[in-house]
Amino acid sequence: MEAAAGEERRVTVTAGAPLTVECRLRPEQRAEWRRDGAAPPPDLRAAPEAAAGAGLAARLQAPAARAHHAGLYTCSRERDHRVRVVVLPGTGRACAVSPPARPLCSVVVVCEEPPL
Repeated sequence: MEAAAGEERRVTVTAGAPLTVECRLRPEQRAEWRRDGAAPPPDLRAAPEAAAGAGLAARLQAPAARAHHAGLYTCSRERDHRVRVVVLPGTGRACAVSPPARPLCSVVVVCEEPPL
């Protein structure tokens, strides 16, 4: 289900799973990542922006989700599309949430099962 502008999505991930936070932008926009109104944690690395349909996809990545990754993420100046990342303790498989792309900024958090 797609979130309307101004709504907040909630995504839950298990600590230790690889984490990618993805944002869809219009071609003229550039990612301006914020977590709780400040810069995101330094261990979340920005990947190069890539073409995604009629827009761009910007990503933040961490090899393993940690408690300090939890918070409210935005990726553009409009800040009208938000995702709250919740990091649960433990290891194992994490969830994946992929809402349909929005023309402004929707956020997708994808977590993969850690390698053996």
